[in-house]
Amino acid sequence: MKRLVIMFLVLCMMLSLFACGKDDEEANPIIRIGVYEPLSGNNSAGGIKEMLGIQYAHFKQPTVKIGNQTYDVELVYADIASNKAQAAEAAQKLIEQEVALVLGPYGSEYALAAAPVFEEYGIAAIGITCTAPSITANYDSYFRVCIQDELQGAALANFADKEVGASTVLCLGQVENEYDQGLIKGFCEAAAELGITTMKMDFAENCGDFTYYVSALAENGVDAIFAPCSARYGKLIVEAMGQLPEAVPIIGGDLWDDDSMLDAAIGKHFRIYTSAFYAEGGSTSFENGFKEWLETDELAMTNNGGTDHVSALSVMGYDAYNLALAAISQAGSPHHADILAAMPSVSSSGVSGVIQFDDIGDAVRNSIYIKRADTEIPQWLYVKNQKVN
Repeated sequence: MKRLVIMFLVLCMMLSLFACGKDDEEANPIIRIGVYEPLSGNNSAGGIKEMLGIQYAHFKQPTVKIGNQTYDVELVYADIASNKAQAAEAAQKLIEQEVALVLGPYGSEYALAAAPVFEEYGIAAIGITCTAPSITANYDSYFRVCIQDELQGAALANFADKEVGASTVLCLGQVENEYDQGLIKGFCEAAAELGITTMKMDFAENCGDFTYYVSALAENGVDAIFAPCSARYGKLIVEAMGQLPEAVPIIGGDLWDDDSMLDAAIGKHFRIYTSAFYAEGGSTSFENGFKEWLETDELAMTNNGGTDHVSALSVMGYDAYNLALAAISQAGSPHHADILAAMPSVSSSGVSGVIQFDDIGDAVRNSIYIKRADTEIPQWLYVKNQKVN
């Protein structure tokens, strides 16, 4: 009897192993892509918008073909919590979860904090809207799908010359902030070639009163302001300018492409411009699909602020994910070292245009979208696609 019981148990085990083997053969293997973003804290709005674009792209294409094998893509999240000190730790957590490559983040300071970690382990990282030139210049493992700061600044100088007609511009940015100072550098260099006079003023971190700075308008005969700072400070600058009887046009960088800036723009008597990585109307097929997805996903709609507005950050997140799939397919391997080796030569046709990299790892781009705030509705209105030169 005991022998029969043992034989029965062995038979059951063999059947169980056979069944498991069959399931394993039918199931697709998994490849993990890290989503490295500030999903909480002061910069969470931007991080979440990028994440939404990645999630929509994953919804549309949840698998990737590597050779003759189909892999299921798993998104692995690491929240930076808008804290530079936690950025490297969050990057390390993605490494420990064996991601094949990483997407993000929103915020150059977080990219720079994590870049040494990704570099050490040979993990490719695709920056979505982190624009500081040093990210790709100093780290071989980092690539970027958006235009970098100095080129964006040069494009905005061309806009100030050709569309605003400015001859003297006050450049206002946060001291020692790489984003602000990078855009100002590009703007001033291009402005000098265009014959525009620039004067530069820096404000300290956590500045809460910009009255002193905007008073420079009348004192120096300034006819435009260039303030490539965060929306947090941009709103305060716009409010301070609103107290003046006369004010000049003000131009912000891509961080102003945010609905919170529209709240500050309501009722203002001067023109407010922002650069952007995308403007609604650029791809109706993408926008319609994104909005339909939001309508069917309650959490996604909540994360999008409860509206179906299409953020440029989401567009860039969408393009970055699809570029990642192209790199994985081109590598012909799920291993991170092979994917990193394939990155320099990969290209992808995205919503924001064809993306391919230069020798540094930056997307080859020569223009930026320009929007103007409608101060009555309010809403951002597309103005033009402004070239760098």
